[in-house]
Amino acid sequence: MKKKYICESSMNIKMILYKNFISDTRVQREAICLAQNGYEIEVINCKGPKDNNTNINNDKRIKNSEIMEVQPKKRETVKSLLKFWILALFHLIREKTPPNIIHAHDLTGLPPAVLYKILFPKVKLIYDSHELFPEAAKDKLNKIYWLFFLLLEFICSKFITVLIGASPLQLKILKRRINKPQFCILNVPDLDFIKKKKDFDYENLKFHPLSPKKEKKVKIIYSGGVYTHRGYDEFILVAVKILEKNHNFEFWIVGGGNYLNNVKEMIKGYKITNHFIFTGAVPYCDLLKLTYNCDIAIGLYEDTVNNNIMISNKIFEYMLVGIPFLFTNLKSSQPYLKMVKAIKIGFPLDIEQIAEKILLLANNENTQYEISKKSKSLIIEKLNWKNESVKLLEAYLEALK
Repeated sequence: MKKKYICESSMNIKMILYKNFISDTRVQREAICLAQNGYEIEVINCKGPKDNNTNINNDKRIKNSEIMEVQPKKRETVKSLLKFWILALFHLIREKTPPNIIHAHDLTGLPPAVLYKILFPKVKLIYDSHELFPEAAKDKLNKIYWLFFLLLEFICSKFITVLIGASPLQLKILKRRINKPQFCILNVPDLDFIKKKKDFDYENLKFHPLSPKKEKKVKIIYSGGVYTHRGYDEFILVAVKILEKNHNFEFWIVGGGNYLNNVKEMIKGYKITNHFIFTGAVPYCDLLKLTYNCDIAIGLYEDTVNNNIMISNKIFEYMLVGIPFLFTNLKSSQPYLKMVKAIKIGFPLDIEQIAEKILLLANNENTQYEISKKSKSLIIEKLNWKNESVKLLEAYLEALK
């Protein structure tokens, strides 16, 4: 018998997100899915300095509540995080009627949800862990932060009703810490949402190669947040090596982040600025269009604990538009790289070897076409939000038992 997911009566859901809702595609996908199934959603989140409050998907059942403005550089400070927790808790307490479910995104959204549940024990609490947060803090900061967030997660776990993760390996590790019902929801694209965008004709995208490259520059794209542990230093060194052999290459960095200025200074030092294009952060569909219009994509995520445990969104975005790509051979990413026969980059990162692999791929249209076709087919047939969203609804049914 097929499960029924549509709510018979309106359910009040509060999501807590220490980030900008309008720039987080995972949270948007989940909110839209729940709204379409009868839930009333309010997302308590941050406002970036350039953001304008907007209704997601023009759905009145989704309320976007930006409770504080935070500059990107200050977002990772303890002071900013504590302020968000206090404001989020007060925002919840001001509500006349307690919500049915609080959906906390990542460990940064969990403490105010737990404090509220202590006050109102009947409220169900879903913890949606986008990454293995304590390990990420250890990679980016140090062991002290790792221990602090590990302890915080352990204390908060006592109040969790249902746990959602973003990779099988992540949930395997979290199972040792949080003994609650678990659901793995991959960060895969929402094809229905993308197909509705008039400015991006997804269904008529051709497989790569787009056209013969004899008379045009080969465009190499690296998209996403420009942060440490993502191999941007190595990417620049690879560009230097490629340009020593062939000047007919252009390198696109699509995204913003706290390491962007370092990248620009390094490129300036090597005197190759005229071979690089910087777009800054762009809307999701613009990102997809830019990626599609390049020739080769790359991801040089470093060999850290969190990178190995999680699956980069970049892999699914590259597959979505069918661009031939190279990616570091991280543990959780390996099955997807193997499925589409993407070019794997081993550790430690070897600049000469990576440059050679890019040059070989740029000159092999058969390999480009094979990766492109396999990638797009896999997204259409299996790795899409229509399939993954079923698990989100099942998680909500479990929480409401």
